[in-house]
Amino acid sequence: MNKETFYFSHDYNARNDIKIKRLIVKHGYEGYGIFWGLIEDLYQNTNALPLDYECMAFDFRVSSDLIESIINDFDLFEVKEDTFGSLSVKRRLDKRNEKSLKARESAMKRWGDKTKTSKNRCEGIAIKESKVKESKVKDNTNTNTVCVFNFKKSLLDYGFKEELVDEWMAIRKTKKSINSQFSFNSFISQIEKTGAEKNEVLQLIAEKQWAGFNHAWMKETNNIRYNNINSFENEADRRDRESAKRKQEIYEYALSVGMVGGEEKRNLDDIW
Repeated sequence: MNKETFYFSHDYNARNDIKIKRLIVKHGYEGYGIFWGLIEDLYQNTNALPLDYECMAFDFRVSSDLIESIINDFDLFEVKEDTFGSLSVKRRLDKRNEKSLKARESAMKRWGDKTKTSKNRCEGIAIKESKVKESKVKDNTNTNTVCVFNFKKSLLDYGFKEELVDEWMAIRKTKKSINSQFSFNSFISQIEKTGAEKNEVLQLIAEKQWAGFNHAWMKETNNIRYNNINSFENEADRRDRESAKRKQEIYEYALSVGMVGGEEKRNLDDIW
């Protein structure tokens, strides 16, 4: 199959839109750049993306709060239950599809349906969207097969234990997380960055009731555990010092009243 890249028109005065201005005021040009990144993703996904803020935040390397604000706070996107899109993108896609359909009908009328070669040629002429060819790979004979992504099966195939997968998916369901292929890929990327055994990490995630995961969270958890151990050890040292001090005081008192001889070398633990 041919791998192709598409582009869409970008209004040169988009920055003057009042909604965009409000976005820039609150989040600066970082927010403006993320907005256009989301628009690009919508064009690649027929104007519908899952509302998985954590995965999108990982993709853009920003906080999930920033992504959530850009999508919901400026009336720039249309949110429907667990997905979102853009009315502007929808209008442009509808217009493009309408032009493509008319061009195809016109081409078929000119060329007719004489041969299969002629038909293919007509359909090629009808493509109105500009494309830049990047590379060619071997033709795939199964291009008409529609594959439905299975989140649980992908986790099991990767090597996670089924009982841990079931427990974690129940947590994700409670928190209304989207089980998309994008979410799976982002999750696996974070798991691999930990360098730890994957089932141990998933068990920690389930214990913490996390719907998503970032490898930095595991480091923070380990730091907390280490600090707790240090606190315990420091407390033990303090008790030992106080015990030794009390033993020394008792020994000195016993020495002063003649309970022990000055030349005797007794173990303080025996006196205690």
